[in-house]
Amino acid sequence: MSMMTNTLGRYFAGRFLVAAVGVFASIFVLLVLVDYIEMVRKTSGLVSASAITVAQTSLYRVPQLLEKLMPFCVLIGAMTCYLALSRRLELVVARAAGVSAWQFISPALASAIILGTVATVAYNPMSANLRELSKRMEAELFGSAPAAASRMLPASGSTRSTATASRSSMRRAASSRVSG
Repeated sequence: MSMMTNTLGRYFAGRFLVAAVGVFASIFVLLVLVDYIEMVRKTSGLVSASAITVAQTSLYRVPQLLEKLMPFCVLIGAMTCYLALSRRLELVVARAAGVSAWQFISPALASAIILGTVATVAYNPMSANLRELSKRMEAELFGSAPAAASRMLPASGSTRSTATASRSSMRRAASSRVSG
């Protein structure tokens, strides 16, 4: 019985990993395409921006975004895996053979813990390094100040921030009410 459970456990774990990695890869490709289109839109006016540089910048930005979506990839992967196993009646056969629900869920749980550990130890530092590279590449593309930072500057050309200006105008209004 333990040999069958061990083999069946490896089978369920393998199916879960294939489903989770498949969802992860699908979302990765989707995010790369969407981010690439957005970067092409941003750099359309720049003569120095080549398609390869824009694609590379987009490819380096996506792992950081995908790291936030990793729990959902695992969740959707588990749902896909067990739905496929249920449709092919493999879960029914496992239950008929005396395998409890906890026994066929535990391989996916162990695999998810391993995926989380690998994501924390290996994927997180890699995505952080790639994000820094993408920021440098964006700075080279847009000059020293990216387009988003230049939009945040006040239009009047003063060095004072809008938050400081609004605070000082609120103080003047409050003092005029008190004195008046």
